[in-house]
Amino acid sequence: MEGMQKLVKNWSSKGREEALALFKESFSSFNHDSMMNLHRSAESSLYGLFYDLFSCCINNEIDSDEVGDFCKSLLTSLDSSPILSSLITDVLSSLDAEVSCSEDKSQRKSLRSLTLSLVSVTGDDLLKERLDMDSLEGAGFISSKNSFNQKYVKTKTKIYYKQQKFNLCREENEGFSKLISELGHEPLVGVDHGQVLDSIKSLIGRFSMDPNRVLDVILQAFESHFDQRHFFIPLLRSYPCSSSTFINILGFKYHTYHLSDSDGQCPPTPPSLYSLTAVLLNEGMINIHGLTPHLRLSMEEFKELHQSIADNANAIYRKANIVTLTDKTDEEKEKEAEAAQKLK
Repeated sequence: MEGMQKLVKNWSSKGREEALALFKESFSSFNHDSMMNLHRSAESSLYGLFYDLFSCCINNEIDSDEVGDFCKSLLTSLDSSPILSSLITDVLSSLDAEVSCSEDKSQRKSLRSLTLSLVSVTGDDLLKERLDMDSLEGAGFISSKNSFNQKYVKTKTKIYYKQQKFNLCREENEGFSKLISELGHEPLVGVDHGQVLDSIKSLIGRFSMDPNRVLDVILQAFESHFDQRHFFIPLLRSYPCSSSTFINILGFKYHTYHLSDSDGQCPPTPPSLYSLTAVLLNEGMINIHGLTPHLRLSMEEFKELHQSIADNANAIYRKANIVTLTDKTDEEKEKEAEAAQKLK
C-alpha cells in the first residue's frame, strides 16, 4: 500500500509510467498460469495492485478519471480485456462490501465515481452481476433498487418455476386416436422410436394433449404389446418426464384395481401390470421405494405374506421327503411273505 501511495504522489511526473510497468510485470507472472493466481493476497499480485490503486482513489489521493484512463491504457497494452475486466470488477465488489460497512459517506461517493470511470473497461453486465444493488442504484445503473429486485424475482420465477398448464377441456379425441395409431403398428420391427417420439410431441402441441395422459396411453400400449420391448423401452427412456411421473401413473393404475365394485369385491390386478412394473424396475426407470406407497398391502402385510409363502413351501418340501412304509403294494407284500416261508 505504501509503495502505491508513493507512485500516486508522483503520478503526473513518473508515477504513472512506473505503475504501468509494475502492473505489466505482475501480469506476465500469471499470464500462462491458472486463474487462481489472480486472487493471491500478496502485494505483488495483480489483484493486490488494483486493490491498492482503487483504495487510494477512494481515499481521494488520486482522481477517479486518472484511474479510469490508466486502466484503459493497461488493457490496451496487454490485450487481455476479458481477464482484467473480470479482475477489476472483483476488486470493485470487494471494496463495495468494505465501504458499505463504513460510516464515511465520502468513500461511498468516491467509489461511485470510480465505478463510473471504469464502465468502459468492465462493461455494464459484469457490474450488474457482482455489485450490490445499492451501489448500482447510486451509480445510476438501475433506476430503482426495489423495481429492479421485483423484476429480478419475476424473471427468475419465470425461468425456473414456470408451470406447464394444460386445459383438458381443449383436448381433442382426434389426438389420442392418432396416438393409438402411432403405437399400434404390428410388428414394431424397424420402427425408429425417435421418429415416433417426435410425432407424439407434435400431437401433444397440435391437439393440446396432457403429456401425462399421453404417457399413460404409451404404458397401456406397452402392457398390451409386451413382446415389443425393443421398441417401447427406448421410447419410454426418451420421453421427457421424471421417474416420479412413471411411479404416479403406475400407482393410479394399481389404485384402480383396488377399488371395490358394486358387490364390494376388488377386481383382480392383471398379471400384465405386474410384468410392466417389473420391467420398469429392472430397467432402472422407477424404484421400489417410490412405488411401495401405491401398493395395496403395507410393508408389515408384505412381510406376513412372504413368511406365509415361505412356510407353505417348507411344508411341501418336508412332506415330499418323507418315506412312508405303510403304503406298500400287494406285490411287495407277496414277496415279503415268500421270503419269510423260505426262512422257515
